[in-house]
Amino acid sequence: MAVSAFTADQVDKRDIQTVMDLSAAVPNFQSPRNSVTFGAPQLYMRGVGRAETNWNAENAVALFIDDVYMQSTAGTYIDMIDIALIEALRGPQGTLYGRNATTGALKINLRKPELESSRFQVDAAIGSNNRTDVRVISSAPIVEGELSYKVDMYYAANDGYLTLADETLDDEFGHQGSVGARVGILWLPSEDWQFELDFDANNQDNGTNLMTAIAPADPADFSQTLSKSGNVKFGPVLGVNRVAAQLLLAESSGG
Repeated sequence: MAVSAFTADQVDKRDIQTVMDLSAAVPNFQSPRNSVTFGAPQLYMRGVGRAETNWNAENAVALFIDDVYMQSTAGTYIDMIDIALIEALRGPQGTLYGRNATTGALKINLRKPELESSRFQVDAAIGSNNRTDVRVISSAPIVEGELSYKVDMYYAANDGYLTLADETLDDEFGHQGSVGARVGILWLPSEDWQFELDFDANNQDNGTNLMTAIAPADPADFSQTLSKSGNVKFGPVLGVNRVAAQLLLAESSGG
């Protein structure tokens, strides 16, 4: 079986923040953003997947969090906060993981509450387009060696980045926002018994992942677009090129 595994230290060193970042770490695995919404990535293993934009559709690559199957594509948007282990299993996994693991499976194990010592961690980042990322991790024993808790909270957001004539378009087109929390309780009443209760809540406020067509950068090249000869340079319709094309078209038409 072809397996790629990443420990907590490796996740931090590779700066794996979400499931989409695994595309650069796992061979033969791709997790592009959904062409409609940022919050529902599509998973592909060995070139096989499901190009489905519906947020409630199931991926061809099964995703499990602490052995719990995440059914919809919206459920695959996982913030990699305090991860213990990530395993990417390539190839059919139907025997162990069911019919939805036809091309492979992705397993994410969260770090357990601390039974012997306390831990508190805060990470923050700011960037362009009003990017703001904040993560808070707190874990401590309630009864040392027997009962403990763990709380993870995270907030990540940035404004839209698509421009038209150097002005940012409506934030609804490209903004991203995610806020969530995880709460875990671990109880070991004896050496033979272990009870764990986990609660995970996430709210996404993501704009549309707006796609833009390409067109000849110079409107004069439109006549050559459908020909087999000529060298036509294309550029995105949205952005500065669109305004330049409109101005050139207006000049050529005498407007």
